[in-house]
Amino acid sequence: MKRVFLFISNLLLTFFLIATLSFWKEALPQRLFPGVAVLSGQADYTTLKQELDSLARKHNSLIARTIWEVDGDGKSRTLYEAFGDGQLPDWMPPASQESIHKSDLLNNYNIISGSLTSQELATHLKELGLEKANAFENDRVSFVLALFTQPNQLTSMLIFLLTFLALIVIGQIQSLSQSGIRLISGEQLSHLFFRSLARDGLDILLFGLPALLIASVLLISLGYPYEVQTFLGILFILYNSLLFLLSLLIAILFTISLKKVHLLSIIKGKLPIKSILRILYFGQVLAILLVIVGFGRMSTYYHILEKNEAGQATWEQRSNVVTLQTGRSSQMKNLDELQTNADKWFDFIQHAIDNENAFLIKHNLVEQALKQATSNHNETENNPYGVEGKNILYVTPNYFKKEGIKLTSETFQKINTLKDGQILAILPEELQKNEKDIKSILQQELTNRLYSSKSNQKIKIEIFSNLASTMFAILTSILLFTSLNLLYFEAFRKTIFLKKIAGYYFFELHSRYITSQIIALFLGSGLAFIISKNIWITLILFFSFSSLAVLLLKICDKKESKTYVSIIKGG
Repeated sequence: MKRVFLFISNLLLTFFLIATLSFWKEALPQRLFPGVAVLSGQADYTTLKQELDSLARKHNSLIARTIWEVDGDGKSRTLYEAFGDGQLPDWMPPASQESIHKSDLLNNYNIISGSLTSQELATHLKELGLEKANAFENDRVSFVLALFTQPNQLTSMLIFLLTFLALIVIGQIQSLSQSGIRLISGEQLSHLFFRSLARDGLDILLFGLPALLIASVLLISLGYPYEVQTFLGILFILYNSLLFLLSLLIAILFTISLKKVHLLSIIKGKLPIKSILRILYFGQVLAILLVIVGFGRMSTYYHILEKNEAGQATWEQRSNVVTLQTGRSSQMKNLDELQTNADKWFDFIQHAIDNENAFLIKHNLVEQALKQATSNHNETENNPYGVEGKNILYVTPNYFKKEGIKLTSETFQKINTLKDGQILAILPEELQKNEKDIKSILQQELTNRLYSSKSNQKIKIEIFSNLASTMFAILTSILLFTSLNLLYFEAFRKTIFLKKIAGYYFFELHSRYITSQIIALFLGSGLAFIISKNIWITLILFFSFSSLAVLLLKICDKKESKTYVSIIKGG
């Protein structure tokens, strides 16, 4: 069981990492290679190209400048311009000369290969006139740690560690009699300690490495660069080092126990079974808690994502609708320049709206999903009319006419007489009784802050993150059930055997054990309901897990029954 767990857990973690990287595929150069982020300044492109080509050749290096451009469908894509000798990797598409000349020099410059350092590159760019050039290194360890220290992944990791802890303990218990016999035969305690540690270390390597190999092959087949393999290697080392440290801790504790416990008790395999069961039950509580909360959040995220994508599909059918976005150079200016640009944009848009050539629209479905899934229920009750997390559509007055939306003549009159700084909140019937409170809070919050647009990407990452954590928890829960059963039959095999001979049925035999498991599941489900407030998901998963617990116990009981029959027959 321990070896199966080592293979599956390593495979799951590496698959999660690969899937997560797919969301940042276009930003991989910033994760893989050192470079410089240029935030402000001006430079002549011809001079810049000549100097960077010369610098790259001097250090036998290849430099890539990131270029973002928008295609005919309004979707952004990432291209690169190379400086120096050599070619860009296949997964970094080169920019055309037209894109290069149109692009902004305020971008990221990555060192793909060679001896050039990011500090040297930053100094050179500053000398060329790009005065705010910040060097950065590719800290891949920090990136992997950041991924797996998110709340969902951290909880999954904790469950994995608890499961491995339980499996090590079960293995130590099963080998107790043999250890006692070895001690009686004169073997030193230190030999037993290192034997146990070497066995666990070898298992980690033999069953973790195949998972790493499978993930590496998958990564290459999906077209990822070979450099990404380092992320898998870092994850493998970090995770399995934690497992080995746990193994070391348990080996030390069992060695101390062997010194203190009487040899006869050791040979009989007597150890604090209840303490070990508590660890496993605690892991089971965490597992079902994570599964229920994860499913609850996924249902919320998926509902919002469907709405968002349906809206995007509708807008994409209209060729005259665009998304307004700004690049880095438009934001990295002094206050006077920013104000001048803002005034120009305002005049341009205002002219288009006044001449009925345009209207503006914005929604906050993404903010709503993230807020709704992560906010505290009491927090929502205290501020029922807050803007954040509510499904609000922001439009300019001419939107209703352009879209043919029917409103009362009184409402149209109010819309047409709006002055600068005024807003009109059009509420559904169920909220009209709270009109005064909602308008007051809307005006206050809209005055204090601006909204920035979000993409579906953030929601998709959250959905996948919760799905991965939930799958981790389900598989870990199955391992925990199996571990509990192994420990249960190991500890009470004699009692169960005698009761079977006496004619006890399945539920009579295991009633106390089943009750203990259901109590642990009920506790986890109760905590999950307090967090998620989703009664149906909680009930369905509670009964599903309870049924799974009984089913796995039944399977284990059948296997044990075959052993009892063999014993009775003298096999």
